[in-house]
Formats: sequence, C-alpha cells, structure tokens
Amino acid sequence: MDEEIKAIERNGTWDLVEFRKGYKPIGVKCLYKKKMNPQRKIERYKARLVAKGYKQKAKMETIQLLLSLIAQLE
Repeated sequence: MDEEIKAIERNGTWDLVEFRKGYKPIGVKCLYKKKMNPQRKIERYKARLVAKGYKQKAKMETIQLLLSLIAQLE
C-alpha cells in the first residue's frame, strides 16, 4: 500500500483541497491482488486505492445528456 500512496503523490494524481461545508467526501477503499509467476508462486502483492463511485450523485444535466446519446444511438 505504501508503494501505491507514493505513486499517487509522485504522479500528482490528487490535490488536497479545503473541505466545503454542506458536502460529503467520497470515500476510498483499497483493493489488493496477488501477482503470480508462471510457477503459480506469489511474486508480489499489489494494492490499488479506488474511489467509492457508488456514493457519487449525478447532476440532472448529465443524466439528460446520457439519455439523449442513448436515444441517438438506437
């Protein structure tokens, strides 16, 4: 996990900003995976930090745009 946090900081993936009143932060969670070599032995562990996207709310304009795009494709 330390490697993942260092990569996020090194790449400038996120910016820390002042938290505004009336908003709830989107949580994050860690996903872990074992990387195996061809002999099926554990080579290393890999961690990813991902946002809990299911907590986000879409704006009505975004939903209308998606619906209109879908209608055009059919």
